[in-house]
Amino acid sequence: MNDDNIPNFSDFTDGAAPDFSGVEAEPPREDHLQMLGSMAAKLREKINAVADAQAKLDLLTADLNRYQLGVLPEAMELAGVADYTLTDGTRLLMRPDVKASISIDNRPFAHGWLRENGHGGVVKESFLVDLRTLTPAQRTQLYHSIMATYEVMPEVQESVHAATLKSLVKELLEKGTALPPSISVFQFKKAELKEIKKATK
Repeated sequence: MNDDNIPNFSDFTDGAAPDFSGVEAEPPREDHLQMLGSMAAKLREKINAVADAQAKLDLLTADLNRYQLGVLPEAMELAGVADYTLTDGTRLLMRPDVKASISIDNRPFAHGWLRENGHGGVVKESFLVDLRTLTPAQRTQLYHSIMATYEVMPEVQESVHAATLKSLVKELLEKGTALPPSISVFQFKKAELKEIKKATK
């Protein structure tokens, strides 16, 4: 085992590492049990600290989205600008963006629409086969031949990568293509800062 992976108990105690070498040979000592209680309290503190930090991060992220997707784009529209250079050279941009998704229930309809309209290439299709009843040799043969001759039922799975769907939806919206209700689309405007590149010494 790598020594880097061994916990340093002195980080959790007053500096004296506990000796657990005799735990199985004799009843646990009272000082060891007290130390475990102290460590459990430390663990609770750390768990709560992470939970608090996550809650704060969620609030900060929500506030960032409110400002970046709502407050600032509205102010830029009111000012009549979509590209503004600040006094320090940073560019403030407002760009249209989109979020798109397909729910599990809507996959058959959405994927069918994509194929019918020439976009079937974005639909990723895979076959899942339960191989537990097959011998290694049969698995190898099945892998190479893709033949269902061993009484296994393949399961077909289809999906469209989120980034691919977003890119396609943006392209179709720009062309004015009407999208089916099975593809969920949320259009919005997003404010961005484009910092100037600082010269390297």
